[in-house]
Parts: sequence; structure tokens; C-alpha cells
Amino acid sequence: MNTLASTPTDTLAIERAATEKLRRCGINVTRQRVCIMQYLMTHHVHPNADDIYSALAPQHPSLSRTTVYNTVRMLAAHGAVTLLSIDDHNINIDENTLPHAHLHCTRCGHIVDIPLQGISTLQASHAFTIGKHLVQEVHQYYKGVCQQCLEEMQDAQTLQ
Repeated sequence: MNTLASTPTDTLAIERAATEKLRRCGINVTRQRVCIMQYLMTHHVHPNADDIYSALAPQHPSLSRTTVYNTVRMLAAHGAVTLLSIDDHNINIDENTLPHAHLHCTRCGHIVDIPLQGISTLQASHAFTIGKHLVQEVHQYYKGVCQQCLEEMQDAQTLQ
């Protein structure tokens, strides 16, 4: 799992990258939006809005849960993030908007990026037709056991 940058230079570079991404997506830059985008750019764990709020609130007491929810929806509307509805209980946020699929681990619950399978990157990044239907987005979700859980399961078996 990625963590926040450890040096001031890294932190400034990430802040600049977050600011630039907001501007590229046509989003007005505010301190709270930059803070949320920085978190998403440095934590590639597909958090939900509550996760983001819980992580940022201690350092940013003026940040409200409503602000996080509204910002996430606005970021998605402008194409800065993708919202994932892999299960019926959560909406997770993915800062990586390049075409890829996801694996939802049935053991630990984590969501992991995986390469696309069964559809080309070109198809996934552009609208295309299937029959007389226009496909504008492609989402591939897999359910299974992630690599880390598999390794833990194998380690537990070798100890027995």
C-alpha cells in the first residue's frame, strides 16, 4: 500500500500534481479539493468517502464528511476519478482513470487493479458499438482471492 510522501519536496510535488489534475479536469482549485486529490493520488487502495474523511479529518478539522462526499461526486462528474460500485454496500473511488479491471477479494475485502482481460484498452477508453448498442464505459469486476490473501493461506497451510 502506498503512503503519503515522507519529505517536504515529495509532498509539494504531489500537491502540484493534484492541483494540475484538478485544473486539467476543469475543477476550481480549493485547499480541500487538493487535499482529497492528494490522498487519492498517494493511497491506491480504492477508498470510499468515509475512508477518505477518516484519514484526513485529524489533520484537517475544518473538513466535513459532506464536503468529502460532494467533492468525490464532483471529481467523478469531471472525470478526475472513477466511482466503483463493485458490491451493494460501498462506492469506492479510483484515482486511476486509465482503462483497467478490478478484483474484489472475497477474503479481505480489498480492491486490486488488474489488467483488462477480454477487451482491448482502445475499446475500453472510447465509445464503441456492440450490435446496435452504443457502449460508453466498460467496467470489469472480478471476485476472488487477492495475491496477499493467497500467500497468507499458503503460509498457514505450510505451518500445519
